[in-house]
Parts: sequence; structure tokens; C-alpha cells
Amino acid sequence: MKIRSMKASFGKLDGSTLELGGGLNIIQAPNEAGKSTWCAFIKTMLYGINTSERDRTASLSDKTKYQPWNGKAMEGTMELEHGDKEITITRSSFGRSPMKQFSAVYTGTNTQVENITAQNVGQTLTGVGRDVFERTAFIPQAGVRVGQTQELEKKLMSIVTTGDEDISYSDTCDRLSAWMRRIQYRGKGLLPQTLAELDTVCVSIDKINELNTQLAQLQNEDNSLHIEQRLLEDEAQAIESRKIREKAEKCAQYK
Repeated sequence: MKIRSMKASFGKLDGSTLELGGGLNIIQAPNEAGKSTWCAFIKTMLYGINTSERDRTASLSDKTKYQPWNGKAMEGTMELEHGDKEITITRSSFGRSPMKQFSAVYTGTNTQVENITAQNVGQTLTGVGRDVFERTAFIPQAGVRVGQTQELEKKLMSIVTTGDEDISYSDTCDRLSAWMRRIQYRGKGLLPQTLAELDTVCVSIDKINELNTQLAQLQNEDNSLHIEQRLLEDEAQAIESRKIREKAEKCAQYK
């Protein structure tokens, strides 16, 4: 992901814009010029505002801290590159919910970007969730957050075990174990079920072969009986012809 430009009504930023170039960008400005505010704005555009966070004596929640000083609604846009696509994401406030409304379109169009929502935009564009982002790429003025998070631990373990943060050894083992349990577990699963079905099919095939053998035998017997029938019919016809001939000879004698 490469951020190209941003426009924000966020904290002290009053419709301010920030253009970024290729490579590393260093923003140099006096204190209270809004550098840390832009930093927080980037995180908010990617991951939204944590509305469950409450104000404390020592610190204000982000929804209070970055409420626009001009009294307007909190909102902003970010134009960026992701892969070979140029995308514009927009967040605006709805009622008492800051930065709740969200859209992601291809820059210069009204065509919505598929599979990017307010909930997954940060994960989709950066490849990490909020917790990992706050502990790695995002370094606020008070310093990077230090603490355990399951997602970060999993990515570090993946790098150590496979050399690739996107290939998790533990996830792979869990998936293989799940497949093995699905195939066979305590006499159940796809393999025993398939073997049982195979036994049933084999029994059916044996029965069919037995019936085919019986059918062949019956067909042979049927053929033999047909031959015997024809012989008997021929013999009966011969006997009938002889009787007729004998009667004819007797009649000739009386004449």
C-alpha cells in the first residue's frame, strides 16, 4: 500500500491536505503543526475509531482527542495505491459515531472496491490487524506500544518456523490435525465410512456376479430345453406322419 494524498477534518486539521511522494516521506514542521495528528489520522482511516475507549484523567480517548476543533464532523479521505489499483477511501461521522460511515472506490469513479469494508480495510491494505499495526509500523509520539498480542505472536512464530509471516506453522499443524480427525478418529471419519461403503459395494458386486453366473446357467438350460423341445416336436411329427401313412395303407388294402 502506498498513500498518495489525504484530506482531513480531524483534530486541529481543518480540511487540511497532505500530498506524499514515492519512497520515504519525512514531514518536518514546528511543534503543534499536526504531525502526530496526521499519524493518528492514518491509523483511524485504516482501522476506525475505537468508540468503546473512555476518557481518563491522564489521557483522552481518540474520539474526544481528535474531535475537530472547528466543531465540524470528523471526516477524511485517503487516496492510495494497492497492488496495481488506485483506491480512494472515505470515512465520515454518523450521529454520535465518529468515522463510522465508510466507502472505498476506485479513484476517479463511483465503483465500489469489492471485499473492502470499514471492518477489514486496514487488514486488507496492510496485511495486519490493528494490534500488530500499533506494535510495528505505527510509532506514535509517545512511542510504539509494547505488549503481547496473539496476531503478532503468530506472525513472529511463522517467520521463525517457516521464514514467511503468511505461512503459520501452528495453523498448518492445526489444519492437518483437523483433516486427520476428519479422515479417521476413533473408528469414525471419512476413511472408515468409505471402507464400509466399499465393503457394501464389494458384497453387492459378489452378489451380482453370483446372479450373473446363475443367469448364465439358466440360459444354458433354456437353450438345452429348446433343443430338446424341437427334437420332441420333430419326433411327434414323425410319429403322426407314420400313423397317417399306416391308415392310408390299410384303407388301400380294403379297396
